[in-house]
This record gives sequence, structure tokens and C-alpha cells, in this order.
Amino acid sequence: MKKHEADKNFVTYSAKKDEYDFHNYRELTIEGLPFYNENKNFTRLPIPMVETFSENMQEICKGSPGTVIRFRTNSKKMALYCEYDWKRESDSLSQLSDAGFDLYKFSDGEFRLCNNFRPGIGEDTLDMEMTVSDDNEMYDYMLYLPLCSWVRDFDIGIDKGSIIEKGSERKNKKKILFYGSSVTHGACASRPGLTYPVLLGRMLDCEIINLGFSGNCFGEEVIARKMAELDFDLFVMEYGYNAETVEYFKATHEPFFKIIRQSHPDVPVIFISRPEFGAKTSPIQAGIKQVIKETYQNAVDAGDKLVHFIDGRDMFPDFMRGDYSTPENVHPNDRGFFEMAKTIYKIAEKYIKTEE
Repeated sequence: MKKHEADKNFVTYSAKKDEYDFHNYRELTIEGLPFYNENKNFTRLPIPMVETFSENMQEICKGSPGTVIRFRTNSKKMALYCEYDWKRESDSLSQLSDAGFDLYKFSDGEFRLCNNFRPGIGEDTLDMEMTVSDDNEMYDYMLYLPLCSWVRDFDIGIDKGSIIEKGSERKNKKKILFYGSSVTHGACASRPGLTYPVLLGRMLDCEIINLGFSGNCFGEEVIARKMAELDFDLFVMEYGYNAETVEYFKATHEPFFKIIRQSHPDVPVIFISRPEFGAKTSPIQAGIKQVIKETYQNAVDAGDKLVHFIDGRDMFPDFMRGDYSTPENVHPNDRGFFEMAKTIYKIAEKYIKTEE
């Protein structure tokens, strides 16, 4: 017996292909990819633009944080077969977040975790089945894509004779756009469904667009202008983690915001400084936080009533700042992301409400 099979709860089962009808994700509702019609894949910015970036940024753009496939089915069992262009196996996260898909089912008035489809270590494809329902009623599902791996294509299998269709139309038509570092990207969430943007999206029952670029959030003007072309109802700006100097940050932070504000004068903006887990704020982070405050205050002084500032230190109570909020004093863990989402929700809720 293999060690990982000692506990049957950790065993994954390959799909018995002849028991399922498989449907490609393109038949269903795709959210979180504003450039999908142009790219025809999961790259989060237009491919011609991405090709001008550094190799690191090109790789990061191929991850799929926040991307979700929404659908309805009456199938009792479900299978997923995925092919990757590249599958990440990191030393700090698990296959659940690096390459796994989180399945959420609408039940008792909310979307709840059903299970996680994930590949095995060393496997280049994902092939897994699970039971998702005890009856043949139609249920809505959301399937969140992996945080880091590059998904080429995937099919969802349902019981033969069952129905699968696009997800129910959202009552809330509003969208939240996020721009930020690895924190916004989702490191170190244990699953794709537990990043703070995704948590906030479920709290408010709305679509999110996650443009968090792990290690590569530098406030480039070209990205700001492309983002300004999008349609969104709230902008969360967590830019600050990756700036190497205060001088560079000062030269890029307010100009980035002004590009967004010029195109979207009536959209609320929430500035967030770096989440802080240590006892003290480092000198460079203190300087960067001051720049964020200046961008915010300059907007307020100019008469902007739709800007808000969240101090990254204030998101975590002192009693849970260390062990309870972070795995390595740099990124939030699941509890830390929940605290972030809860803090942002207090501001976002008045702007992003479910339309009756």
C-alpha cells in the first residue's frame, strides 16, 4: 500500500470514461477573463501585450486566479479531465492551489465547497471523479481554476443522460477589478476558492477580475491604460509589495490611479497597503505606505469622494497577526485572506449590492 492511500479520504479516483458524457468548458459560462474573446485561452491580458513583457511576467499572466466556470447540472457524479501547458509543483503550496480546481455548489442560499479536483504529483494531466449530489435536482456550480498552473483545455463529465447548461444569470451584474501583487494573485491560499478577491466575490455575489501578478506588480502605464478600457464597478488597488524603492513607487502609484480615474470618474477605488505581519513596519514599507496615503489624500483634496484607504497593518488583530494569519510572514494564509475580504467588504458592500 502506498503511504498516501492509508487514509481513503486522501485518495483521488480516475474517471471511468464510459460512464460519463463529457462537455468542454467553452459550452458554459466563463467569468473573470475580460480578454478571453480576444485570446481564446486563459491568459489574463491580451497576448500581444503579454509578449512584450519580461519572461517572468509572461509566465505569471498564464495563471488563472479568479477565473471561474459557472454551470448547472442535475448529475449526481462529476468528472474533470484537464490538460496543462505547464503544471506547477511548488515547494510552498500544494497541488490543491497550484494546479487544482475548486468546485462550489449552490445549496441553502449560498455557494459552498463541494470538493477540489487536483492532479497527483508528477502527473501532467488531471483525471478525477467525485460524487456531487444525492439527488437528480438541478444545482448551480462554480468551478475555480488553478492559481498558478497553465490550463490548456478541460472537459467536465456528467452522468450519461444528465443535463449540463450555462450557469444561472447573476442578479448582481456588477464587477470588481483587482490589481496587485502575489497577495492579490492568491499566495498562499490553500485552494483557488480562498483568495481574498474570490472570497469577496462570493460575499457580494458578483463577478471579479483578478489582475494580481505575483512578483510582477510594478504599476506599468501600459497595464493601467489597458485596465482603464474595462467595464467594472469597483477598483481595488493593492500595488506596493513589489516596488523595490520608494522613489520608483512614488513615480508610478499616483499616475496609475489617475489613468484609471480619468476613464472611470464614478467608480469607487480602494487603496490597500501591504499586509503586515511583523511587530514593526520596515522603513521601505513605511515609505511606500506614505506614498499610498498621499495618493489617497491628494484625491480627497481634489474633491474625490469615492476613494478609500485600508492600512495593511489594521486588517489583522494583534492576537492573530503572526501564526494565525500567515505561513511565512510575507503572504496571508486562508484566515488572513478571510480577514482581508472581511475588511474590504465593509467598504465594498455599499457599492456592490445584489440587484433585486
